[in-house]
Amino acid sequence: MSQLDLFTPQLSTTDTRKKIALGTEIINYLGVPSNSIECDDIGHFIDGLVPWLQSSNFKVRVVRLLITSSGRQTGPAQVDFYGS
Repeated sequence: MSQLDLFTPQLSTTDTRKKIALGTEIINYLGVPSNSIECDDIGHFIDGLVPWLQSSNFKVRVVRLLITSSGRQTGPAQVDFYGS
């Protein structure tokens, strides 16, 4: 089981703050070139992200788009919606 697989069960959360925090974790994970992007069931992972795009909260939609477009960046993305 890869690290990416460990995120999959958490994708179904309905809590907006948790989605944003989880999304930021996934974006940062994907931004590290040495981290594996292998996933036992990538379809299940993507299916978990689809409802995020349909969310009424624009921040959740933005995080979902960042996850799917991040691929391999030169470093972790800086997403701070709460100004902390």
